[in-house]
Amino acid sequence: MYRLITPLIFIGLLTACIQNEPIKIAPNTTPADLNDGWQISTPKAENVNSLLLQKAIDYFFSGQYLVNSKGLLIAKNGKLILEAYNKETKDRDQLQNIKSVTKSLTSIVTGIAIQDGILDANLHRTVYSYIPENFDNHKEKRNITLEHCLRMSTGLEDPIYAISVVLPGNSVSSCLGVNLTHAPGITHAYNNGSANIIGGVISKASGTTYENYVREKLFKPLNISNYHWVKHQDGRVNAAFDLYLLPRDVLKFGQFCLQNGSWNNQQLLPTGWIVQSTQPLEDGFDGKFGYHWWIDTKHNGFYANGHGGQHVFVFPQQDLVIVHIAEPSTDDTNLNEIPVLLDLIMAAM
Repeated sequence: MYRLITPLIFIGLLTACIQNEPIKIAPNTTPADLNDGWQISTPKAENVNSLLLQKAIDYFFSGQYLVNSKGLLIAKNGKLILEAYNKETKDRDQLQNIKSVTKSLTSIVTGIAIQDGILDANLHRTVYSYIPENFDNHKEKRNITLEHCLRMSTGLEDPIYAISVVLPGNSVSSCLGVNLTHAPGITHAYNNGSANIIGGVISKASGTTYENYVREKLFKPLNISNYHWVKHQDGRVNAAFDLYLLPRDVLKFGQFCLQNGSWNNQQLLPTGWIVQSTQPLEDGFDGKFGYHWWIDTKHNGFYANGHGGQHVFVFPQQDLVIVHIAEPSTDDTNLNEIPVLLDLIMAAM
């Protein structure tokens, strides 16, 4: 009996120790050719310092840092040079919730709608002039412009916090029906209603749903077919967050922005839209803010930012796009570690 119990106790103690250790996965950084539109290359071929890049790779896979990170993808000179997953390699082929990166996509779709001729290039035109049926009787709200929505300076409460994450009734009317706490255009305040209002304007102007418009005008040209998008009670997608994409398709979105809205020799954005959208117009919680884009003043780029550490970094001078995917709904993510990873990558460029 003694000889039977002792091995069992040992195995139990060993299992407990293993459970307390961070789960590690073998470093995997070489992208596979999936015939998905991405040309595969190597860091060396694109003049990236492989020794310095290895420091970023070691940091990503250490298990000590970035504990909620899942994926890291780098495109240099329009080619995929690094693709890494530190939790499960199957994350490459699974839809990932990009959270508020969705807002930056809505900013891009606004530019597409201007290029398409269904929205006025004059962003000072009021939202009321597009969708008067979605407004209540508060007359000052009629001064809200499309630019106020893009800069998050509408003066409205955030309906996600004032009402619900999944909005009841007509979701666009719900976003406009909350209290006006400041005069439009005076104060920047991060607001999930802004993107949903823009989605309502684009839907009315295009004569179709916002989801259909995004699918036809952005996803189809980029050959993005696999996605999931959480909807409000009225069936409208949430234009502010909870879009799920494959990691490589997130990288495509970043590459499209790097190329100023040109894809397969087709110009889908006004040529100056990216520059206009990424001006440091507001002081936000994560630094300078443009039209639903954050500005990286340190590395001279811009980025989309989603809850939990979802990021799409775009650096035009380096011809570089970096995507970081993380667990989407964790509040314990150490967001200070992501800039460390970014610095290590940029040092290699």
